[in-house]
Amino acid sequence: MQSNRLEKAIGIAVFGALAASIMFIEIPVGGFLKLDLSDVIVLLAMSIYGVGAGIGVAAMKVVVHFILAGASVGALIGDTAAFISSVAFVVPLYFLFIRHTGNWWERTLAAAIATASLTIIMALLNWAVLVPLYAAVMNFNLGTAMSTYILTVVVPFNLLKGVVLTVVFLPFYKIVPWMIRRRTMVH
Repeated sequence: MQSNRLEKAIGIAVFGALAASIMFIEIPVGGFLKLDLSDVIVLLAMSIYGVGAGIGVAAMKVVVHFILAGASVGALIGDTAAFISSVAFVVPLYFLFIRHTGNWWERTLAAAIATASLTIIMALLNWAVLVPLYAAVMNFNLGTAMSTYILTVVVPFNLLKGVVLTVVFLPFYKIVPWMIRRRTMVH
């Protein structure tokens, strides 16, 4: 029992460090929005160790990223948004996709629901909190109406993010059963 907890803690720490490292590989998409693939690592951790571990890895990656990126107010806002977007995407995907084995159609539907969750939550969060906070802290003007920005930048970005994360995660998801079997054979 003790060794299982230790193994899980070490696994979560390794996944957290890996996710934080991958978070630094950013693809600029528009304005200050950047796409990274660190949520694929969160999904892998969640697939192996469960939903709590995945949320822990998501928290760990943003804390490490925040500290290493310079711990500024702008980074705090961005990393908080990154954590919320991770949870908004990976938790629905975990419960709909990972925990329930299904056919291709059911998994596609699960990915679509997770992407919709990510998109809706981040659109509302950007509209109500993030963009006004960024504008105040970073002293910038959107140059367009908030609703236009949300509908033409934030929503397409999050739809793209959900699709990209799903497509990248799928091949890795195929090795998860092997990783779990390998883990149980070691004990």
